[in-house]
Amino acid sequence: MLYSLDTRDRIGKKYGYDGNAGSEADEFAFTEGIVIQNGEVVFQTPQGETKRWSAKGMRMRADCKLSAFKKSLFLPNICGLPIFRIDLIEELRPWLGDQLQYFDMELTTKDAVTNDYKVANITHTVQAYDLEKSDLSWWNEDKPYKSVSDIHRLVFRDDSCMGSLQIARELFRTSTIVVTDEFKNWFEGRGINNLFYLRDFEVRA
Repeated sequence: MLYSLDTRDRIGKKYGYDGNAGSEADEFAFTEGIVIQNGEVVFQTPQGETKRWSAKGMRMRADCKLSAFKKSLFLPNICGLPIFRIDLIEELRPWLGDQLQYFDMELTTKDAVTNDYKVANITHTVQAYDLEKSDLSWWNEDKPYKSVSDIHRLVFRDDSCMGSLQIARELFRTSTIVVTDEFKNWFEGRGINNLFYLRDFEVRA
């Protein structure tokens, strides 16, 4: 079974994030689903223009005191990025291996600044959407670089499409983080309950 992972806090605590405030790196650098080399993402736009995004680190600001995060192994955010506390990363490395890369992050709260978290870059993409059963709208549908613009009904493919991966970005909509049952169970088993896992759904008018 596959899920779309929502990094916003949907369950309880209100962190008051401004994910774009004082950002050292454009958060989109971490949403391409590719390996980042030398701290930079270089890619070609559909118009043939070369773009470069820095991925050396990030800054984020929270409108609360640092004590609100003392027990948070995962940092909720509006940017769609996996942000993990350093001690959790030590557990993730041997399990997820090269599925994630980790970059420095500075979190500024009302009363302190901490470097106890890192932002994770997801290095793989998979086609997790069932294109036949889903109802999707497209950008550039007749082009090789087409992407999903809107989802009216979403059906995931069988989890075999992930191969040996536990986490990836959706090929046609890289803002979507796709995770497995095993990933979900692993995090919930460590008491991380501020993540939202979305299954198949239909948007009703």
